[in-house]
Amino acid sequence: MNATISSSSCAAHLHARPAFSIRCDRRPGCSRTQQKQACRAEASSNDQVASVSRREAALAGLGALLLLPVGSAQAGLLGGPDKNEVYTADTSLLLEKVKSGLDLPKDASNREEVFQEIKEKTTAWVAKYRRGAAFQGRPSYNTTYSAVNALAGHFNSFGLTAPVPKKRLDRIQKEIADADRALKRGR
Repeated sequence: MNATISSSSCAAHLHARPAFSIRCDRRPGCSRTQQKQACRAEASSNDQVASVSRREAALAGLGALLLLPVGSAQAGLLGGPDKNEVYTADTSLLLEKVKSGLDLPKDASNREEVFQEIKEKTTAWVAKYRRGAAFQGRPSYNTTYSAVNALAGHFNSFGLTAPVPKKRLDRIQKEIADADRALKRGR
């Protein structure tokens, strides 16, 4: 696309180029200085040609990114779920499953299936949060880990249908209550 721009001293011919470059063709009868002056004057007053440097474009993009609303101050860059909220939800779900499993009567018909599900949930929870340094120092993590580790040790040694001894059961229930309390406090 060509655009012809006439100047008072000479006619400059501008070719359509990317927004950051302008090329003027030399016309007969104009000196090189007159040609440059006419091109500069017309290009600066021309609204069709916009010159934007890479720095200006990057700063504009960064400014637009900073203006995006974010749900919470700790949410991810793209507004994903907060890691603390996910940890709290996963841990409280695991604690509820363990509590309900321990409350089952010894002769329940679905005892083995319930404890198999608890074992799978425990393995998934430990695999997800064991290496997360942000969670290892929390009291809720340590007590939950201790309780599910004791329960997993019992399952591995005696099987899924064997009743949990009273002393071990009391210890696991106390640790679950402590972990639940710490979790509700955000610790």
